[in-house]
Amino acid sequence: MGEGATARYKAYLAKRKGHDAHQSAAADVVTPSRIDVWSLRLSAWAQVVTLVVVIFGYLYTVIPVVQKERLEEEVATLEKTKDALAKARISLERDVVTAKIQVVSLSTNANELRAENRQLEASRAGLQQVNRQLATERTSVGRKLEAVSVDLAGARQQFSEASQKLFIDEISEPIGFLGLQGAEGFPSDTTDADAIEKRLAKGLPEPTVRLGAFLAWLRSPAQRSKMTIPGPDGPAIHAQLVDDFEKRIELIRPQLALPRPDTRKWAAEFVRQLRLEMDAVPTCLDVSMDKFVKEHNWSEADVARWRGTASWNTERRFLSVTCETMPLYDARKRFAKAWWGLIGAYIDVFSAIVPAAYGHQSLPRVDPALIDPPSYPGPWFEK
Repeated sequence: MGEGATARYKAYLAKRKGHDAHQSAAADVVTPSRIDVWSLRLSAWAQVVTLVVVIFGYLYTVIPVVQKERLEEEVATLEKTKDALAKARISLERDVVTAKIQVVSLSTNANELRAENRQLEASRAGLQQVNRQLATERTSVGRKLEAVSVDLAGARQQFSEASQKLFIDEISEPIGFLGLQGAEGFPSDTTDADAIEKRLAKGLPEPTVRLGAFLAWLRSPAQRSKMTIPGPDGPAIHAQLVDDFEKRIELIRPQLALPRPDTRKWAAEFVRQLRLEMDAVPTCLDVSMDKFVKEHNWSEADVARWRGTASWNTERRFLSVTCETMPLYDARKRFAKAWWGLIGAYIDVFSAIVPAAYGHQSLPRVDPALIDPPSYPGPWFEK
């Protein structure tokens, strides 16, 4: 009877020891608290809000401010150039008026001297001594007339050069803006190849066509009346300068046949690169999740415990939106930069037309590399 009681007591102790070990093992398992779960959710939402704020600030604050400052600098430069040219024009007009007054005065003196010379020649028979004196005076007057002729020729040459300079100043600014008229950037509101091709073809400036319209504008009566060439001969000189300018344009016209990009190729390449970017979205999502795990220094056990939770799904949805949005933004940014580079090369050619026509410089060449669309650099998340 004593041995049976002892055996039962030992069995009871063994059972109690196993129950305590089971409770200790259960206590070692840590369940994530609600604070940890909400911390992960708030972190994901904060990243989304930060990205939206950064994109909004860049599009509606940085870019407009930079563009405004550039435009203000260009306007200030043009205003200074305009003021300097106006002062130069006033000075030249004064010089021309002074030269005309001198010419009139000298012409009057010459007529008076010729009258005196005729009177002295009528009395030559009885006045030999006077005749010798008049001969001396006639020689002196002849020298003065030669000097006056030289001065008059110089004044005419200066007037011609001043008129040409005024004409060049009048046409340099409007012809320089021809390259900007109608120019459009790469479309940012569509991914349809046909719509993109039409927009690109419509917004590309054509030098020879624009020049024809510009020459017709120069010959219009309204423009002739606005030209600043002084004097009654101003319209005739204006017409002569326009004829001369048109002849000079004909000499450089072959150089104005700029290479034209294949807009259909640009549109198709944009769609192709966008498709490649979108095909890489699953890979982007996996790579982004791996980066997220490495940033938090999580072990495989942590990942296995966190996978499938609400925080895991929220982070994955956020990264999915990013991977689907950034390819379109990246492709449009790449193509818009390349397209404006080509437009900028065209504008450089327009701005150099007048100096090139008068031999002051040569026309710049458009880099053949700008004609083709940009190459695909690979998925955006691998850069």
